[in-house]
Amino acid sequence: MQNNDVIKETRFFILRTNSYNNGINNYVSMTTNTPENRYLHVKTLGYDEFYGESKIKIHTFEENTLHFVISGKGFFDGAPIESGGGFMVRKNHIAEYEPDAENPWTYCYIDFDGEIAQKLLDMVGLVSDKCTFTSQSNSKIMSIIKSALQYDYSKADVDMHLSAVLLEIFAHMLADKPEPFSNVSLSVTENRVKSGIEYINEHYMEKNCIEKLADAQKINRRYLSRLFKRYSDRSPQEHLIKVRIDEAKKLLRTTRISVSAVGSKVGYDDVMQFSKIFKKYTGVSPTEYRMGTVARL
Repeated sequence: MQNNDVIKETRFFILRTNSYNNGINNYVSMTTNTPENRYLHVKTLGYDEFYGESKIKIHTFEENTLHFVISGKGFFDGAPIESGGGFMVRKNHIAEYEPDAENPWTYCYIDFDGEIAQKLLDMVGLVSDKCTFTSQSNSKIMSIIKSALQYDYSKADVDMHLSAVLLEIFAHMLADKPEPFSNVSLSVTENRVKSGIEYINEHYMEKNCIEKLADAQKINRRYLSRLFKRYSDRSPQEHLIKVRIDEAKKLLRTTRISVSAVGSKVGYDDVMQFSKIFKKYTGVSPTEYRMGTVARL
């Protein structure tokens, strides 16, 4: 990252216009947290413009953060967010986010802390550790932040000015939503994995089940696999195989249909592939499993 413009270094450290190979970041970063601003303290504000493919950011947020998507789209913990949307992460929580490769987003953001920070978030209904939201005022908020970037930070009233900027942003958010913001309890990713498991349980017999799940959730298979491994004890493919094998066992125990038909009913058209996978996970072939079940009866 190249720092094109270092404005000044006093009790605030201010940077603007950092260029990198896939975008531009304009921001102001504060390095102080004086006793005077313990109630509400803005640490960073700015905006990012992306114009190329970018890697997923995995970031532990040191402050409470609000991001407002102005144009384009991207993903927050795998959830798609477009213009007019946003996401929030509370202090000391980790999140993943990335711009869409074909239509990368531009967003503005503000990081803040202080004794009343949590109350402000609760007031507008952002009560989870992480959540997404919609806002009709994103363009107005972008204008507020762009104006704040032009402020004379040598003035003595900087802390109060930035607190006023933050409160103005919250005022717009509150006006947008007479009712609390819809939020995802605890984690977007946990809900995504839960719905993914439910999808596999219902569609295990279909061809390309995992591809269809990824398409339904609008994420790629690699990212889907990472989510599953984080919040469950197996990958999507491993869960699919488990469901198929359990159902195959049930059919072998309770019906007289052929092994080939059993494999077909649980999603395997190739009986050799079905038998190989079944033996790998049970230690016996489908025929041996059926014969062993009959013998025990």
